[in-house]
Amino acid sequence: MARIRQIGVPIAFGAAGLLAAAAHGAEKPQLGWIELVRFLPENLIVTAKLDTGADTSSVDAKDLTEFERGGRPWVRFSVSNHKGDTAVFERPVVRVVRIKRSETKTTTRPVVMLAICLGGKFREEPVTLTDRSHLSYRVLIGRSVMAGRFLENPALKFTTRPNCLSR
Repeated sequence: MARIRQIGVPIAFGAAGLLAAAAHGAEKPQLGWIELVRFLPENLIVTAKLDTGADTSSVDAKDLTEFERGGRPWVRFSVSNHKGDTAVFERPVVRVVRIKRSETKTTTRPVVMLAICLGGKFREEPVTLTDRSHLSYRVLIGRSVMAGRFLENPALKFTTRPNCLSR
């Protein structure tokens, strides 16, 4: 029996599961746990892990440099995909989050707004910038991007293309 996760609602497919899926919006497109996303306007396509357990998305930001523009804090960083394509981003910092871990000291991460295309849906969402180089997927898409728009099916991968061409 395949399990599909809709944000906050596990749905099992089978005889009774189909009725439950219809009641919880199964008409929404299904995405796999690994999908391609496009960052706009930089037009960089990256492989991302969809994670309904994370609220906010995060990106592996390289060469992170903080600076000030117009009296506000900004950051410059680069993001690379699996093909080696790299884009440089400059964004204002919308907030800074503190991450507390028992095994390490407290760290801070800047949060910026990124324009994300997932499937045919465009969203501008807050994204934390961090070092994800030790992880299999350098981009994590949290449930705030998916909520109300998609169903995440952990049995699937690469179900769609990021076909938003512009903001």
